[in-house]
Amino acid sequence: MTVDRSSDFKQDVTLAFKGDSGVTVTPSSTTVKASDKDTKVKVTVAAEKDAPIGDATIHVTATPQTGESTQADFKVNVKGT
Repeated sequence: MTVDRSSDFKQDVTLAFKGDSGVTVTPSSTTVKASDKDTKVKVTVAAEKDAPIGDATIHVTATPQTGESTQADFKVNVKGT
């Protein structure tokens, strides 16, 4: 995931990740500093043993130091073994 900000946006942004039931995201939150040149964030998505098979959603909330937060979701597919 990448934080893409305009050149006049100079704030830290905290990202919080939450998976559907049975799906975890590590780390569950991280902060991209205003001074960071690399705004890519790596997360690990894992399904617990009892996670439902099929599509699950990862919910991401981005919160700046001041102003309103924004949200985005992305889908992952949980497969059985």
